[in-house]
Amino acid sequence: MKLRREKNITLLDTREREDYASSHISGAKNIPDDELSIRGPRELNKTEVIVTYCGCEGVNQMAASTLIRMGFRKVYMLQGGRDTWEKAGLAVVTRN
Repeated sequence: MKLRREKNITLLDTREREDYASSHISGAKNIPDDELSIRGPRELNKTEVIVTYCGCEGVNQMAASTLIRMGFRKVYMLQGGRDTWEKAGLAVVTRN
């Protein structure tokens, strides 16, 4: 999927708050995976594309599956997470 073609995209960082605060993809929203079932329906839009990422593919898969079970239909996983994003030269926010 080419993200550039999509207009309404939510990048969802499912890592713990501390990890997100240390470094995250520019513009990403943080909802740790253990809070997703509670916060997801309130804070995410079911009509937008949601791209999940984490530091672990297994957790990323579980987060994406949780969203799909809650009725989100446009859910994708960023393979390789934040590290792959950064290696591609894309914007990452880091704590000073």
